[in-house]
Amino acid sequence: MISVARDLIADPCKVFLFNWNWKAGLLSGMFRAALFALNWNLMRRGLMLTGSGTDSLATDFRRLPAILGDLLMAGPRALARVLRGDFA
Repeated sequence: MISVARDLIADPCKVFLFNWNWKAGLLSGMFRAALFALNWNLMRRGLMLTGSGTDSLATDFRRLPAILGDLLMAGPRALARVLRGDFA
């Protein structure tokens, strides 16, 4: 967790220091945070893992579109639950 926080802070700082452009640093940090969240969710669902007892890369690639669609729809589903009043 410390390395993730370090990367989220250090990357935008490097971009800012070398380019003097705060927008590029902010965009870089947001992109890195989004990729971290995507990778974390994929691994939590059993994709892109290595070692014994895991699926093959071909199986992961076959499951990837459905899981990405599910992740993309998580926000709209949460918004719909809030608007309906379903918080359970």
